[in-house]
Amino acid sequence: MAYCLKKIFLYFTLLVILIYPLQALTYPEEIHPFSSLKTTPLGLQLLEAEDKYKKNPLQTLKQLNNWKASKNWENSPTINAKYYILKILIHRALSSTSEERKAIEELKKYAQEVNVTWLKLEANYQNANFNLIHDGNNKLVKNIIDETLEPAIKINFNHLVGRLYNLRAITKQNNGDNNGALKDYFQALEALERYHTEDWLIKIYSNISIIYLQIEDFSKGLEINDLAFKIYNDEQRENAQLKTSLLIMRSLFLKNLSKNDEAIRALYLAKESASKTGSISLILNVKNNLSGMLLQAKRIKEAKLEVQECIDESIKHGVNSVLHYCRSNLGHIEIELGNYATAIELLTEAKNSFEKQDNFKAMIQQQYSLSNAYELAGEHYSALIEIKSYYKKYIELMFSERAREVTKIHEDYQTRLKDNEIEMLKIQNDLQSVRLQEKELSNTLLILFSFISFFVLYLLVRRYVSIRKYKNKLEKTNTILKNKIQIDPLTKLGNRRALTEYIENFDIESNTDVPEYLLIMIDIDHFKQVNDTFGHSVGDEVRVRAYFVNKY
Repeated sequence: MAYCLKKIFLYFTLLVILIYPLQALTYPEEIHPFSSLKTTPLGLQLLEAEDKYKKNPLQTLKQLNNWKASKNWENSPTINAKYYILKILIHRALSSTSEERKAIEELKKYAQEVNVTWLKLEANYQNANFNLIHDGNNKLVKNIIDETLEPAIKINFNHLVGRLYNLRAITKQNNGDNNGALKDYFQALEALERYHTEDWLIKIYSNISIIYLQIEDFSKGLEINDLAFKIYNDEQRENAQLKTSLLIMRSLFLKNLSKNDEAIRALYLAKESASKTGSISLILNVKNNLSGMLLQAKRIKEAKLEVQECIDESIKHGVNSVLHYCRSNLGHIEIELGNYATAIELLTEAKNSFEKQDNFKAMIQQQYSLSNAYELAGEHYSALIEIKSYYKKYIELMFSERAREVTKIHEDYQTRLKDNEIEMLKIQNDLQSVRLQEKELSNTLLILFSFISFFVLYLLVRRYVSIRKYKNKLEKTNTILKNKIQIDPLTKLGNRRALTEYIENFDIESNTDVPEYLLIMIDIDHFKQVNDTFGHSVGDEVRVRAYFVNKY
């Protein structure tokens, strides 16, 4: 017995020894480049500085430079990377856009010098994030992410993978691809779910709520915003930046739920919270949203004060991503004040800037506003040009979004069709198997007929009948499934598959070398207007009635 146990243990040990290296090859170890900082005094100082730099960024920057100049500085990729990233964060908090850009360039140069893969990818992320925050250049950001994401996945740098998915989702939202953005946000959540001590979960939930804002499901969006706030409050950690972002989103949902006073109160709270962060881009974001909300409430004087401050500060600090939205808001305020020439100039600048940034939705919205400004100014021809261009581009956008929806529906349909085909093949195989069994059983009955008793014969006949019933059932099921694949459930007409099969059979059965047939297509005029006006259920009814009217 003891010998058997020893033998089993030996086999188990050998199995573990063999399997472990294979797992290591299949699942490469996840990269945690900054985890080693906790093992050195200097690394711990840098981590502590990262937690506290927002309270006094200038003092932290001075301290950081003193450490770098000291003899105790550890000249390793991890230490230097954290140094440059801290400089980027501090200059962002100080709204020093040029210094922040300079720190990113220093990080990129250092990454190339030491030729460390994860560090070069981290530098790419910092560069992409900077361009999205300050320039709003979606095309450039997407290109950087596309060349960074796959290598990050390959080396299993999950934290960076999650941040890249989150960043790419934002660019997709800006371009109107909400479905693609939602997929990326869920990818980001999956990659970052293990980092429970960080604020990424709240950030991503907040970003997801923006999608519901864009698809106008405001109640659902507010529900997700409440969830993000609950996670924030449960953690009991003061983070003015996160709180500001959540308050901005709350105000937008409240506004669209016709709770304007509550929305404005939320933005004033956001303004107070943003001032604590020292982040100029966040402060300007609040001012932009607040000016738009005040304009909607017809509090024109307050709105103009906020938006003018937004424009001046954006120009001063080079935050172009917010500047164009503020100019657009000021253009709408000037329309309300009757200053149409100034409004046209501001809206044109905003439109051109959004076009350069590849922000398609914002660009066509400026065209609509411009047409209104031209009309009020009495320049009807210019108004006509802008409104025609607006509707042309709006239709292009709708077709683009509808094409994505149709592609998704087609993919779902193809998946279901493939499942049906597999099921049909399975049934056909079962049917063929049953036919073979039937044939074998028939032969057995003929051979054994003269040698077995009436009772055995009776049992065999019963079995034969049972198999026949099963075969009939399978054939019936096969017919039903074939109808499901070839018959449209709404109009009861044959689909493309049925048409193809009918034509093939017609060609085979035709006596002439070149078969002739006539194909008639019926189109319903202005069918999209029916769907848009009365809904898809009425559209379906129109299709059904159109078929019966043509039939009879």
